[in-house]
Amino acid sequence: MRAIARRNQLLPWSWDHLTPIDLAEIRDLLWELPRSAAQIDQEAAFAIATILTTGRKLSVLIKLRAYDTEQDMKDANASVGLIRNGGSPVWCLNAGSPGSQQSRRPREGRLERYKGEIPIYFQFPLAIVAAERFSTMQASKSGTSSRLIHSDDAALRSAIKRLLEERRAGPVPPRKSSCTVQCLERFLAVAITHQSRGDIGAAARFTDSDDVMSRTVIHYGVTHLRSTIALVQDATSILNRRPHFETREASRDHIGSSRAPSWANVHALINCLKAKLRREHATPHERHSAMTSYTVALLCFALGHRGLGYSLPGSAAVDWTTNFCKVHEKAKDDPSESRMVWVAPVALGQMRSYEEHLSGLQCHLEERAYSELQDQVLTGELPLFTFVDGRIRKVSVQGVWASIIKQLPTRTDQFEFYANSGRHWLRSELVGRCASETVNAFFGHSQSGTDPWSLGSCLDPLIYRADLEHCLPEFLEKAGWLSLNALGQLS
Repeated sequence: MRAIARRNQLLPWSWDHLTPIDLAEIRDLLWELPRSAAQIDQEAAFAIATILTTGRKLSVLIKLRAYDTEQDMKDANASVGLIRNGGSPVWCLNAGSPGSQQSRRPREGRLERYKGEIPIYFQFPLAIVAAERFSTMQASKSGTSSRLIHSDDAALRSAIKRLLEERRAGPVPPRKSSCTVQCLERFLAVAITHQSRGDIGAAARFTDSDDVMSRTVIHYGVTHLRSTIALVQDATSILNRRPHFETREASRDHIGSSRAPSWANVHALINCLKAKLRREHATPHERHSAMTSYTVALLCFALGHRGLGYSLPGSAAVDWTTNFCKVHEKAKDDPSESRMVWVAPVALGQMRSYEEHLSGLQCHLEERAYSELQDQVLTGELPLFTFVDGRIRKVSVQGVWASIIKQLPTRTDQFEFYANSGRHWLRSELVGRCASETVNAFFGHSQSGTDPWSLGSCLDPLIYRADLEHCLPEFLEKAGWLSLNALGQLS
């Protein structure tokens, strides 16, 4: 159990990760390997450089081919390839494809595969060290075969191990754990995560790795390509002398979940909800429906809510000194399924506005029904319901979202919202602005050894709050969320 916890924590200086000294020695090995070296050594050096700078596994790279165009690579259904590009070859990587490591993994033990990723091919130049090894390897070959590595798997692994073991001159050999293909394959995903703006989700999408810690976060939000490639540049600078990476001819600037709305989609949603709220001559039932829709949407975005359950947290559930609140979206009776969030002022204000709105419904509800609603508010919950002839009928968060989606204007290019689209959007925006520990704690993503509030946790709740406080209100304000009463006025 301790070994699993240490692995999940992705701590620096772990024995099975490459150290800066290891990387410097490998860099020297790659640059100093003579052009007259045997073909197997040339291919092994190219494989080492490629694994370290793309994060792809040797089992994938051994099938690596060069293509004339990106379409040729797509037709071959390859997840990684080299585009010749008129003598200046570039990598072309496929992220979020049906053949990726993430999509092949069974979801929660079932046979269904996750289908929410947006597949995309994106290009970027070879790192200098990989380009050098590629040109040397090609120069030593005869012919123009599209296959780049001709050695078989066993021979190539043996050559890589031998080069890594012989990289250091002197009586003290390198650590055995730093001389394996597996150690090379682990490097980039961990190095991306350790960057100041790093995130395990971005690392997993770029490298197509299947790290345990990425298996939950990979399903939420999108990863912006340019920022991710900048992280790769920083992570591999010791090898490639900080080359300038650029995405090339990508149809989109992001990869990830199809449920993550853009800023334009969010603006359109908010404007529609505000218009419904401010409609004149609305009946009490219509006004309650509009107020419920706006409150649910705002809180789902501000709290990163999963869109489950029949209630949302109310103001009584928020600690008035810290604005911390426990959110239960799964098994409500299991404390381990809750997460502690920091509630932004606009969200807390909307909770109170909704509670004031409920107080104004007394004349429209039966006495018993109204009393039950007030009791629920006092326990820190916002009840969600519709009413007819004074009687209430509970509705779920998903049911409210189904009503919201029906209210949105129908267009051929309209984004399809889901009950948890706000969660996808918020995680996409927080990554790179908050520490990865903060993001994972806010969304309730943890594995053994990484629980943010366990007895052995080192996450300071005050730092956690400050990390969110400096950016979360800014995002919500920029999106257009305001604390509004049942008439659509500022509360």
